[in-house]
Amino acid sequence: MMHWFNRLATLTAVAAIVAAAAVSGAALAGSRMGYQAFLMTSGSMRSAIDPGDLVIVRSAAPSDIRVGDVISFAEPVGRHQPVTHRVAAITPSADGPVFRTRGDANQVADIWMLRYRDRGWVAVGRVHGIGGVLAGLQTPAGRLVVLLLVFGVVLGLLLPAGERPRRQAGPAEAPA
Repeated sequence: MMHWFNRLATLTAVAAIVAAAAVSGAALAGSRMGYQAFLMTSGSMRSAIDPGDLVIVRSAAPSDIRVGDVISFAEPVGRHQPVTHRVAAITPSADGPVFRTRGDANQVADIWMLRYRDRGWVAVGRVHGIGGVLAGLQTPAGRLVVLLLVFGVVLGLLLPAGERPRRQAGPAEAPA
């Protein structure tokens, strides 16, 4: 009876290890190639980017950013939260371009003018809805589910599998 549980636990553990290695490898390779990911938490960019979407951005020189590009940056005022908004206007200055941004769902432009000190972040893609899963895992219920899954996998790996039923050897049949 425990044999199926051991097999399920082993398959789950192997799948989790492979998935963790793939995600870690992709994150490491992406960061080395100038990419990052930001979780969209507000509806300010609806319908282009929904809350819970993972926004993939690449490093870009400020001079390469154009009006209409979606960029990510630390909010220059307040708590310096990450923000992903569209470039509404660019003003040249002696220190480089100054960006005015606005969320697609917002009626007015942001209150700040943005300057990148070094490199900027331009959105190149999104993974729809992954944020809901990540947010769910951070709740007490989500943590409990993860804990129970890990406990079940570890238990399945540590428990003895038990004896497999042996096939009974029947009498050899004589050719007719």
